[in-house]
Amino acid sequence: MLAFAIISILTFTIGTWGILSGSLYRKPLYLSIFGLILAIAGGYMAYAFDVYSQNSTMVEIFGNLKLSSSLISYTVVAAGGSLIASGIVLKAQHLAKRDITEAKLKIKTLISELNSIKKSAQKIIQNDQNLDIKTLEKKLSHLKAYLCRIEIRLNIAMKEINKLNN
Repeated sequence: MLAFAIISILTFTIGTWGILSGSLYRKPLYLSIFGLILAIAGGYMAYAFDVYSQNSTMVEIFGNLKLSSSLISYTVVAAGGSLIASGIVLKAQHLAKRDITEAKLKIKTLISELNSIKKSAQKIIQNDQNLDIKTLEKKLSHLKAYLCRIEIRLNIAMKEINKLNN
């Protein structure tokens, strides 16, 4: 029975390695589900060996049932738990990456708005429409207020991205 336990552990390990290749390692849900299945299967096998070890007839036929139960519970169930934990960590990493991408996009948008403010200010200064000074000052003051709001939003976005990167 000890040989069966070792073969089962190797089968679970090789099976996990073979099934969870490529894109499945990047999908936290599948990783967690497979870990749960592995933990349940390993727990069931460990329980079965533990129950069989209490039967004297089974102990006479198959020796080392307690050791087999311990081996399976410590390796297969632990591997399943590790896969579940890995799925949770991977999900957290995906969310962090998404947050950083959104923050960078927000900064790019704000920078493009700053560039449009710069172009608008240049047009106002050129005064192609031959507007009077009061109208120009009014337009420039509105543009300056808008510039201040954009700068505040940009500073907040920069602090957010620095917080996410650290």
